[in-house]
Amino acid sequence: MRVKQLSLVNVCMALLLMFAIPVLSNAYAIVDNAEQLPKKKLTLNVALLYSARGHRGFFRHFKKEFEAKHPDITLVFTGLLDAEYKQAVMPWLMSGQIDVLYWQAGERLNAVAKNNLILPIDELWQKEQFDTIFPKNIKQAVSHNDKIYALPYAYYTWGLFYNKALLSDLGLEPPIDWPALLSFCQAVRQEGLVPIMIGSQDPWLPAAWFDYIDLRLNGLAFHQELLAGKVSFTDERVKNVFVHWKAMIENDCFISTHEHLSWRNLLPPLFRKMAAMTLLGNFLDNNTPPEFQDDIGYQAFPMINKEIARYEDVPLDVFVISQRSKNIPAAKKFLKFMSRADIQSTIANTIGQSSPHLKATNSNYFSKKNKSILLGAEGLAQYFDRDINQHMVTESLAIFKTFLTNPNIERTTSQLEKLRLRTAH
Repeated sequence: MRVKQLSLVNVCMALLLMFAIPVLSNAYAIVDNAEQLPKKKLTLNVALLYSARGHRGFFRHFKKEFEAKHPDITLVFTGLLDAEYKQAVMPWLMSGQIDVLYWQAGERLNAVAKNNLILPIDELWQKEQFDTIFPKNIKQAVSHNDKIYALPYAYYTWGLFYNKALLSDLGLEPPIDWPALLSFCQAVRQEGLVPIMIGSQDPWLPAAWFDYIDLRLNGLAFHQELLAGKVSFTDERVKNVFVHWKAMIENDCFISTHEHLSWRNLLPPLFRKMAAMTLLGNFLDNNTPPEFQDDIGYQAFPMINKEIARYEDVPLDVFVISQRSKNIPAAKKFLKFMSRADIQSTIANTIGQSSPHLKATNSNYFSKKNKSILLGAEGLAQYFDRDINQHMVTESLAIFKTFLTNPNIERTTSQLEKLRLRTAH
């Protein structure tokens, strides 16, 4: 009886093993197949500002190259024009809907950094040795409170454009200091020509004169403190800026019809020898007929206070990572990709600007001149409307426009100071 019971047990065990082995085999097969299944692709959302012809095209090309290098990531670009983009940035950063965003250095970058809306990238910067490919002044421009917050990828400088042939005809040299600038205006006026083209139809244009006179008189640290709201606009150093600006107005340096002129209207009189000079951003490569290129010279703004180092307005475009992004490793891969010299060279040559990458190449006529100004600058400002408290921008630009036609220094500085106090955080 016991033998029969053992036999029955053995039979049961044999049957159990017979059915269990295929089940276990199938289980191993399922695990093995799971490992072989392709991983789900991650979507990286990148926001772009379309500000020049060709933007869409080269980013489509970059998308293909990036995805070929990172087959587990799908790039999705969201592109808007200037006004719409600036309105969308804060909602994007607050929601985490966008992983990587185009943005601008200066107060606009500092504001989102102070509010902990973007990710510091110090670790990426050190790992990829970005100190070896970007100048020190560029690194300073993307830093806030000793942390690095953005990848720089495009910039342009500001300076004086002048008609070389016209100056030669008049026996004049481009002015290199303040007395020479005032004398230059008088000499050109005596010939019945416009010394300096300026426009206020674009409200931001006259601000370049405030920026440069302040930078040349008082230096970068003071300029940044002033625009950050830490210094009164009734300070004597600020009034001195307007004293110098008023001297130019009273010396008849500027065209009188500035209210009807945009930045695009400043160039044709220069090309046709009707005006001698203009202060403008170096984004002329896509806006200058080739036959006029050789006639136009470009130089840094004249010195005023020789004890002040040379500081320049160099608006810098950057990429930042949203603090609320759920795809931070992938976002860092995108920034690394965008840091390449060839990628940045393509962007610069397409949009008529320059790359801050030290090994980038530039084939454009005017923007080739940017690098010497960049590397010769002790420090960089970002331009008035990018550096000042953003709540002050519109009204302060309107005050500058009024100053061009009615240069009342006390009223102007008083208006700016009231605006500073009203918009202070």
